Amino acid sequence: MSTKLTKIIYWITTGIIFIMFGVTSMFMGFSESTAIAFAQFGYPDYFCYALSVFKILGTIALILPFTPKLLKEWAYAGFIFDCVFASISTVAINGLSVMAIVFPLLFVVVIMVSYFCNKKLHQTY
Repeated sequence: MSTKLTKIIYWITTGIIFIMFGVTSMFMGFSESTAIAFAQFGYPDYFCYALSVFKILGTIALILPFTPKLLKEWAYAGFIFDCVFASISTVAINGLSVMAIVFPLLFVVVIMVSYFCNKKLHQTY
């Protein structure tokens, strides 16, 4: 795969991550309805707010080109943990459903594509 194609794929997938985790956290993460939804899962209010802050900071870390490599790796790991645990929480509370499993794991694929494109662009295997 050419470097130009890798950059295009990287920025598309990273843009999806930015919108899905960063932008939605800015607008919905601090709302009362989100806190109520988190309470249904048994999480305290402060968890919702802390998670939103970390999602915003993680997306900023991925977007900025001068972010240290280790910090980007932690951001990618955090997003994968978020998706996996969102799926587990939904299944535990609402029961087994296709959307509870497929939707978060679809984002795991997007995150992994962004991660590996980033690795390829910076030749850090």
